[in-house]
Amino acid sequence: MQIRERILTLWTDFAKHGHSPHFVNYEFPRWKPFDGQTLSYYRIGNDLRPESSYRQSEANFWSHHLPGLFGVSPFVQPLSNKGRPYAALAWTMVAVSVTMFLLIVILLATLYYQRKRQSFSAQP
Repeated sequence: MQIRERILTLWTDFAKHGHSPHFVNYEFPRWKPFDGQTLSYYRIGNDLRPESSYRQSEANFWSHHLPGLFGVSPFVQPLSNKGRPYAALAWTMVAVSVTMFLLIVILLATLYYQRKRQSFSAQP
């Protein structure tokens, strides 16, 4: 089986079943999902096989030496939470919507009871 057919099989199995490969055999061995500890991946070539720590020595080299070249910290800076102001706006919109809904329900109930009372008083 050619590499393109293997990749096509892996992608279609993943799209259909949520994991790949669907049928585990000598040609398509199962591999564990990626996690931060094992760094597992699927090596696709003449043969398919699960492996871990893809090019770890190269990654360690660049993680260690590259920051020193530019004078930056070797650690990734956490992303700032820029979506926070929108959270307050969203909760404000929810509060306004709930308040308007309650006012409409009260108004409709008031109109209903007025109409009901008028229909009783109109009869002789």
